[in-house]
Amino acid sequence: MNTPARPLQGARPPQRIATVLRSILVLAVVLAVLAAGLLTFHRHRKAAALRTALDQGRAAFEARQYSQAAALLGQCLAAGNQDPDVILKYAEARIRSRPRTRAAQQDAINVLERLLRTVRGHEEASALLVPWYLQADQPVDAERVARAWSEAHPDNPAAGRALAAALLAGKKTSRAMELLEQLLRRHPEYDSAILSPF
Repeated sequence: MNTPARPLQGARPPQRIATVLRSILVLAVVLAVLAAGLLTFHRHRKAAALRTALDQGRAAFEARQYSQAAALLGQCLAAGNQDPDVILKYAEARIRSRPRTRAAQQDAINVLERLLRTVRGHEEASALLVPWYLQADQPVDAERVARAWSEAHPDNPAAGRALAAALLAGKKTSRAMELLEQLLRRHPEYDSAILSPF
């Protein structure tokens, strides 16, 4: 007498295990699709907010609302925007914001220096930094920025003039005079502009 074997108590039939595994797999796929959708939505929303901040920041800058422009353009820079135009407007807005603070000026200088590290001799950034460094009695920094500007744009008399002014501020008179003479030979049409104070 063979008695049929009884299933062990607690053991699940193979069909039920397969159903549970399929349910878990479907749930995992649904969760992955949901997570991807939420991530995509978040990215689009963040990009739209940054575009809005950029547009509003530029509009505030043009309207001469420099504190608001600096705040909005700063959001764009914090998000990784490295557009030189945005950097220049942010720096100028920080400098022109009221009340003027040393921290705002230093922030603008740091942003412009970062731009010069990525775009060596950038004309507009250099043209802003050299006079600031000269006013702050930092001829070494002024010379460094002006030299990079002059090397990147050798035909620009403003770059040569800035370098000459930095050399003069650093008590390198003979080198500054040589540079001014070279500039006058290369650009005789700018004779009074080259010799005027920077």
